[in-house]
Amino acid sequence: MISENVGDYISVVNLDGKNVYQPPPTNDLLAIGETSRGDAFELIHPDDQDRVRKTFAATVSTGDQLEVEYRHVCADGSSHPMECQGTVIRNGKGDSDSVVLVSRDITDRKAKDVEIEEPCVLRFADQSTQSPTLA
Repeated sequence: MISENVGDYISVVNLDGKNVYQPPPTNDLLAIGETSRGDAFELIHPDDQDRVRKTFAATVSTGDQLEVEYRHVCADGSSHPMECQGTVIRNGKGDSDSVVLVSRDITDRKAKDVEIEEPCVLRFADQSTQSPTLA
């Protein structure tokens, strides 16, 4: 019920990175096919998978909070930037049992970052092409 009413995508994966819980898709971007019920990393852009897997492994090993950005690959082949935070869930003995992940689409935020950075870069480029004059 909660996961259907928030903009984030909440899932649980086991320590091997296999999906344990996935809510029904709440929007087209996060529409997950039946094939993704196994590997939690399969819809991550291939260029990002190794880095994300290493971050996940470090979280499982240390119990530290997971924070990572990656590109989510959609069914149409497009990719969108995502931000993911995760927390280790411990069993009754205190051992790591699984990881709850909260992911969100950050496409709009990234576009705004570019809008802010571009004028700064252009201003810097204009200033760097001007030569100091000697009087």
